Amino acid sequence: MRSVINLPALFFGPIYFVAKGMWRKAITLTLFNVALGVVLYLAFPPLGFSGLTSNGALYMILAGPAYYRHRVVGSRSWNPLDGIGWRFNHEMREAGKQRRK
Repeated sequence: MRSVINLPALFFGPIYFVAKGMWRKAITLTLFNVALGVVLYLAFPPLGFSGLTSNGALYMILAGPAYYRHRVVGSRSWNPLDGIGWRFNHEMREAGKQRRK
C-alpha cells in the first residue's frame, strides 16, 4: 500500500520541493496557487481570500508521485501532475514486477 500524504510537504510546501531538487515543479505550483488565490480574491472579496496563501494539501498529495518520478524515472518536467493517473500506477506495478524477478 502506498502513502498518499506527505506531512513535510504539507507544512513546508515549495520549500520541500526545492530541497528535494524539484524546483521546477515548486515554481509551477507556487504560480498556480498565487493565480488561484488572485482569482478567488477577485471573485469573493468579502470572504477575504489572500492571493499569497498556498494550498498545502496540493503539495502534500503531489509530493510522493513527483519525487518518485524525479528520482526513479529521472523526470525533469515542469508539469506538477506528471505521473498522476493510470499510466503512473501502471509504471509502479511494472517496476514492482521487475524488482521481484
